Amino acid sequence: PYLCNNIPLMNLANAQLASAWLGILSPLWAALTAVPLYLLGRDLADEEVARKAVAWWPLVPALALFLGTLNTPTPLMATIIVYFLWTGLTREKRGLNWRLLLAGGLSAVALILTFAFIPLLLLAGILALATWQRDKNQSWLSAFRKPLLAGITFGLGLLLVFAVYSLIAGHTPLDILAEAMDMHLELQRRYWPWLLLHSWDFIIFLGLPAFGLFISGLTAWARPRIRQLAWSLALTLLVIVLSGTARGETGRLWIYFMPLALLAGAEILVQLPNRLRYGLAARQVLWLLILFMVLPTTGRGFDPPPAYADIAFSPSAVPVTAAAADFGGLLELAGYS
Repeated sequence: PYLCNNIPLMNLANAQLASAWLGILSPLWAALTAVPLYLLGRDLADEEVARKAVAWWPLVPALALFLGTLNTPTPLMATIIVYFLWTGLTREKRGLNWRLLLAGGLSAVALILTFAFIPLLLLAGILALATWQRDKNQSWLSAFRKPLLAGITFGLGLLLVFAVYSLIAGHTPLDILAEAMDMHLELQRRYWPWLLLHSWDFIIFLGLPAFGLFISGLTAWARPRIRQLAWSLALTLLVIVLSGTARGETGRLWIYFMPLALLAGAEILVQLPNRLRYGLAARQVLWLLILFMVLPTTGRGFDPPPAYADIAFSPSAVPVTAAAADFGGLLELAGYS
């Protein structure tokens, strides 16, 4: 009855039904995130850190609780983008940097799919500045040439994909952005409480143990490359929280930042004794299970069952009379006594 009597579902076109396979394959997109996460971890640190980050990925509550939503593929896309961005920034190469060009192009594809990726552009810019180093004998103008060229190459990849999309679709992504932001940027709630609520939402869906490890990755305990990534991510989150542009559900929308947070945490994990390591993993599992039991994050999306499926109660032997109560036009109670 949930399917056969769901008229809107039965009226969908074959192409619309076929597109549901993208959602049906959600577990695959979630699992494949381990591949770029491992490659990025190995490039940032070493094999052990990469393996620890991948091992903790299934323990992230947002992954399990929002599986099957439109946000499930975003961690895979974002981690691939950051991998090509990072390798493009850190590997010396003459001529056109194809890794940065590819990172920009993939970012454009991601933005066309959902504007939830806009903060990823901020992360890319901060990360480019974080990896920038100036030699003592080098002028500031000469030293700044490298991050400037990196930004131009990244932006070129972005604009190329946007240009192709605009030619095919007949409108630009900026047109869609203007339409969406017209309703999105107006602040419709108190500013200060939501600074805490948006931050806490991200923390609980990452997992408090994992978040604690991520914060530890900002310190001198982590090697410089990991700190560069961790601080870039922390500053990105700080800016978008302070901007007031978040609209709740940051644990779902910013799920693509969580693999990067795991890398910073994995750097600290490998330095801990086994007892502490297992204890933190157990706490993360407990955190995941408790959230899974108490937070129904996604509904099934089906209409109520048909009328013939309702439970029919036997008629009451006691006479029933209608009753109602009105409280000054503010609240009305209707029922039977």
